[in-house]
Amino acid sequence: MKFKKQQKKDRGPIAIIFAIIWMFYMILHIIGKKLDPSRLDISKTLYGNFAIFDYFIDFLILIALCIIIFLFIKRKYNSWKYFIYLIGFLIIGVVVGEFLVILWLKNFVTFFQTSKTSFLATTISTSILLILFYLFLIYLVYKNKDYFEK
Repeated sequence: MKFKKQQKKDRGPIAIIFAIIWMFYMILHIIGKKLDPSRLDISKTLYGNFAIFDYFIDFLILIALCIIIFLFIKRKYNSWKYFIYLIGFLIIGVVVGEFLVILWLKNFVTFFQTSKTSFLATTISTSILLILFYLFLIYLVYKNKDYFEK
C-alpha cells in the first residue's frame, strides 16, 4: 500500500503540473508584453506616469514566477505557500487595477472608443472571472500541498 502512495507522489498531481504550465504561460505572456514597445506607449496614454510603476510590478512578478517554478519542480518545502501568496498578490492587483480603470475611465473610453457602460461591464466581468480562476488555482495547489517535501 505504501508503495502505491509513493509511486503516485513521484508522478506529481495533475493540478501541480497545471499550475507549472500556467506559470510558464504567465512568464511568456509578461516577456511578450514587455518586449512590445507599443505597449509602453499605450500604458503611458492610459495610466500616465503610473505606467512605469506597472512595468516594475510586472518585472517583480516575472522574477517571482521564475523562483516559484524552480521551487515547484524541486518540490521544496513551503513552495505551495509562496505560490498562494503570489496569487493573493495578483488578486489584489486585479482589484487595484479595476479601481484604476474606474478612476481613469475617461481615458479608457476615449482610447477604446466605446461607451462607459459596455466598457465597465466588460472589465468588471473579466476581472471577476480572473479572480475566480486565481481562486481555483489556489484551491488546486492547496489541495495537493502534500506533494511537497515536509
